[in-house]
Amino acid sequence: MRSTLGVFLLMGLLSLSLAGCSSDEDAQAPIDNARIPVAQQLTHNDDVFEANPIYSPDGAWILFESDAAGNMDIWRMPAAGGTAEQLTTHATFDSSPYWSPDGNSIVFESERSGRKNIWTLNVNTPGAVPVAVTSGDADDGSPAWSPDGTRIVYESNRVKGGGTDLWISSIGGGEALRVTDTPQGVYHRTADWSPDGAQLVFESNRENDQPALYTMSAL
Repeated sequence: MRSTLGVFLLMGLLSLSLAGCSSDEDAQAPIDNARIPVAQQLTHNDDVFEANPIYSPDGAWILFESDAAGNMDIWRMPAAGGTAEQLTTHATFDSSPYWSPDGNSIVFESERSGRKNIWTLNVNTPGAVPVAVTSGDADDGSPAWSPDGTRIVYESNRVKGGGTDLWISSIGGGEALRVTDTPQGVYHRTADWSPDGAQLVFESNRENDQPALYTMSAL
């Protein structure tokens, strides 16, 4: 009897020991907080909306949109922090800025013409004024400058009652090129170029109305 009882006790102890080992192995390792990078706050006004930051090609500046002046405009500040500089001053909505490859100019969306169109601005020339890339009664937005500096891709509803397609316009002017062609209600947006300028990546709900990421030739 004692021998049998001893066997059961030994098995029970072994089971508890194994369970403890399994629990320890399955437990998540503690987070080493010393390895988590410390975030540096660059802007400090809680009453101001700031969004869409993007580094300049040389890493010296950060471009962003802000309503610090009372409405949404485009600003830049030193990448290491410091005083922000207001780049656009129009009373309407300016947003979604993007650098030119050489860092001398920016492209952005603006409602200054009465509709949301695409504009460029040379930020290194004192007194320079924005130049329209697109015009008309459509809404164009979320522009991105091509790596070779010659074209801009953007989203537009110019041929759709609902949804958006991707279009490409040349900096030098000329007819815009439609890149996507899908039914009403389908959107394509926030496009960007591959480093060699051969491909576009973008967001779309073109399959089963589910947002997903896609790539395609830039044509």
